[in-house]
Amino acid sequence: MAAIDSGKATAYASDRVLLIGLLVGSKTPDAYELAMEQFSYEPYGFMVRRNDADFRLVANRALAGIYRSGDIVPIFDRWFGAIGKPTPALMAMYLMSAMPE
Repeated sequence: MAAIDSGKATAYASDRVLLIGLLVGSKTPDAYELAMEQFSYEPYGFMVRRNDADFRLVANRALAGIYRSGDIVPIFDRWFGAIGKPTPALMAMYLMSAMPE
């Protein structure tokens, strides 16, 4: 970000979530723009205790329920709403993650 601010760089590539964090935390967020294209898929996950299939099942069901019910939308809006709506690629990931148990 310092290189962009100083004119030494015109673009910066990184994990989209990290870029959003930099943008939201910037003093001048309107000075930046995120590319609409998704160049890669960066999966995230929650760590659970090894061999704890029961807890993993509970967590997976809870997450699928959040995606299926649409409750993910206000969560996204709370944390990332300042930069716009979810991209079509992210919406597709919500649908795939909403698969019933």
